[in-house]
Amino acid sequence: MPGSTGSGRRPWLEPAAVVAMLSLAVAVLALLVSIVFGIYNINTRIDALGSGLNTRIEKGLM
Repeated sequence: MPGSTGSGRRPWLEPAAVVAMLSLAVAVLALLVSIVFGIYNINTRIDALGSGLNTRIEKGLM
C-alpha cells in the first residue's frame, strides 16, 4: 500500500494529538491566569471598600 507506515498507525493522528494537547494546556493556563487576576481584582476592590468605610466611620465619629 502506498503511504502505509507498516504498523497500522495513521500519520495524521500523532500531530493532531500533539496540537490538541498543546491547545488544552494553553486553555487551562489561560483559565488559571484569569482566575488569579479575578481574585486579585476582587481583593483590591475589597481593600478599597474597607479603607473607604474606615474613612467614613472616622469622619462620622469626629
